[in-house]
Amino acid sequence: MSLIKGSVVSIIAAGFIFGLVACEKEGPMEKAGKSVDKAIEKTEEAIKEKTD
Repeated sequence: MSLIKGSVVSIIAAGFIFGLVACEKEGPMEKAGKSVDKAIEKTEEAIKEKTD
């Protein structure tokens, strides 16, 4: 189950990264995307800690 969660989180993070790369000018959506990316990274770390 945790492997599935990790995969889903990674896919979502990749989607946000590709979305941010497409932006030329940093706007409110890009800032929000960065906040989401940080939250996803923290979630991934928490999942890894629980599974180790």
